Amino acid sequence: MASDLDITFHSARDLKNVNWKVGELCAYAVAWIDDNDQTKVSTRVDSSGDTDPKWEEKLTIPVNKSQLQDARLVVAIYHEKPENPLKPEKAKVGSVSVPLMEVVDAGGFEETLDYSLKLKRPSGRPHGKVEFSVRLREKRYAAAAPPPPAYKSGDESSRAYQGYPPQDYPPPQSYAQPGYA
Repeated sequence: MASDLDITFHSARDLKNVNWKVGELCAYAVAWIDDNDQTKVSTRVDSSGDTDPKWEEKLTIPVNKSQLQDARLVVAIYHEKPENPLKPEKAKVGSVSVPLMEVVDAGGFEETLDYSLKLKRPSGRPHGKVEFSVRLREKRYAAAAPPPPAYKSGDESSRAYQGYPPQDYPPPQSYAQPGYA
């Protein structure tokens, strides 16, 4: 059975400016489930918030219920333009992770939980906070259309098959038209 994890990124504050030599921090948030790169989702870049970016952006990650026991939600903050593009790790501001079972145990399904967590720099030192909300919800599928009613003999609203062409159908006209050979 599949579920969706809705994440609403609100803001971050007191971030380390990894771009201090060149200018302001242009931060964006990325979230994914453990080592599954296919589930990565990203906010837009806040180019005006510097070390206190704001997003107010909702993202959704699909989650298999079988993953919930051992999986972790990973949240990372990055700077848009690393000083040295050959070293993308220099663009990472910080990250944090939350066990998905913590989300299930604290709120279950359909409950929204608010988090304000300290980020850890790549060196392991804490620096800054990220604020986001999560909600784990059951994936809802549209109900299938009901099958058409079965034909009942004697049903006046249905016509019995008469073969082709039906008896009341006019006989075919000649397909020849003037001017065509």
